[in-house]
Amino acid sequence: MFLIRNTNFECVEHPSFSDTELEVQAIKVKWNDKYLNLYNAYQLPGNHGISSNTLIPMFTDSSFILGEINDQHPLWGSSVANDRDNEFSILLDDHAFCVLNDGTPTYCSHSYDR
Repeated sequence: MFLIRNTNFECVEHPSFSDTELEVQAIKVKWNDKYLNLYNAYQLPGNHGISSNTLIPMFTDSSFILGEINDQHPLWGSSVANDRDNEFSILLDDHAFCVLNDGTPTYCSHSYDR
């Protein structure tokens, strides 16, 4: 995560992700007299999944969640989805989060969507 010099921030404590190989960095910054939580998340491809219960603490009305979770779902441009991916898309919807994706692939693989 990169910040502009002299940006006031503090680290955000986040839950332990012991049920997954999810890697997370989190900071809180003050912007327009409000605090925003910025999460940068990465999950290795082929990981068995992110438990929705594990992620719920990150989903607040002052959070931005960025990163690469290596899930496949039509919501972000894939033609396939599994139960875990569907569960994650429901979590996004339940907490009024949206996916900012213009359809541009972030990674292309010859075996993708087979």
